[in-house]
Amino acid sequence: LDQVYDLIAARIITTDETRYCYAALGVVHTLWQPIPGRFKDWIATPRDNLYQSLHTSVIGTKGQPFEIQIRTEGMHRIAEEGVAAHWKYKEGRRGAHDDDEAFHWLRSLVEWSQEVKDSRDFLESLKLDLYPKDVYAFT
Repeated sequence: LDQVYDLIAARIITTDETRYCYAALGVVHTLWQPIPGRFKDWIATPRDNLYQSLHTSVIGTKGQPFEIQIRTEGMHRIAEEGVAAHWKYKEGRRGAHDDDEAFHWLRSLVEWSQEVKDSRDFLESLKLDLYPKDVYAFT
């Protein structure tokens, strides 16, 4: 149990500006002593599944270690519901028609990937249909 840092955990969710995550981290590290080697910046270097968050472990006032995760509302949505949920969140910024097209495209992409036997052929074909800045690898 000496190495368990997330027995007690808290999550801080900020508005959708990344700078607030780092500001909150500064406040957390001011209030409690950070545990060396127990900080992960998944915002600067997102995981392959697009997960983003700041993770830190600190020592509480009674000496109990606990973990804190800090992320924006959008990052939280992706963490809890997956990447596709991010598109639905964009409804306020895009029309529902655009969302339907995005989901249709994603469904088609998944079906197509299951039909193609060679992943290299799939990626080569996919590159022809997309702009390079819009290419994502699904594993």
